[in-house]
Amino acid sequence: MVAEKQPSSTERRRGPGKPWKPGVSGNPHGRKPKADCLVSCIKDELSKKAHGSEFTNEQMIAFALVNKAKAGDPVAIRLTLEYVVGRPVQPVNLGGDNGPVEIVVRYADK
Repeated sequence: MVAEKQPSSTERRRGPGKPWKPGVSGNPHGRKPKADCLVSCIKDELSKKAHGSEFTNEQMIAFALVNKAKAGDPVAIRLTLEYVVGRPVQPVNLGGDNGPVEIVVRYADK
């Protein structure tokens, strides 16, 4: 009977869910870029110069949005303020009619 060679500590099989050695990725080259995805196509179009203008399409859209907001369009005003200033903070009352809620954290004994 031939005795099997015992693997050394560095050759040992990794446990379930851990097939690679520490510091080594299972996909060293990473995911391939998606050149045809919708977001990248839109970004490409926005970065191009507008026809007959020195500005990009993105800048032209920003100008149009600001001009609509200045003219009093409520949707344009809200959109502009949300992107520039941020959405207003809304307070959350978890207490209801019974007052504040008490949260108790208990740790299990080791």
